[in-house]
Amino acid sequence: MVCSGVVMVIVALSRLSVFEPGGNVTFGLTIAILGMLVNALFWRRYTVLTREHYSTVIAAQRDLYRAKTCVDLCVVAALAAVAIAPAHPATRYVDVLGSVTVAGYLLWSGLRAAQTHLVTVKTLHHRLQRQPQTNFWSPLDGDAEPRRVFRATGKPPAEPDNCPSACSVED
Repeated sequence: MVCSGVVMVIVALSRLSVFEPGGNVTFGLTIAILGMLVNALFWRRYTVLTREHYSTVIAAQRDLYRAKTCVDLCVVAALAAVAIAPAHPATRYVDVLGSVTVAGYLLWSGLRAAQTHLVTVKTLHHRLQRQPQTNFWSPLDGDAEPRRVFRATGKPPAEPDNCPSACSVED
């Protein structure tokens, strides 16, 4: 998302000097308005569902449709500016502002996701460091013999009650 946001900013700023509005944008504007309405309805639906019974999956869907609605709003604004006043000097800035807004959202979302991932990795690493050495059991090893596998602690773990005497300890 961060890479897409950077590319969008570069493309939007490079188009500022060569902006040429034109053509019939009515069909695109109609599709963008309908898409925005549908996404807004889904956003509202998932918001209500999240309030009634919280679920991380439903909350993620709510966030997705909120983002899609905001992006559609930027597209509708840019297309409406072109449809209403294609030759007006402000039209080029509305188009660029919409692109930069979407790019900013992509950058923000990407950086937020990266930060969340880093916090999760650090938390997991911290929890694993606090855990005592753990015994891991594998029911069958390559030679069809039951084997006990554990992390090296300098001594083998105590024999459990359910391990037959044929179990062998690996370092």
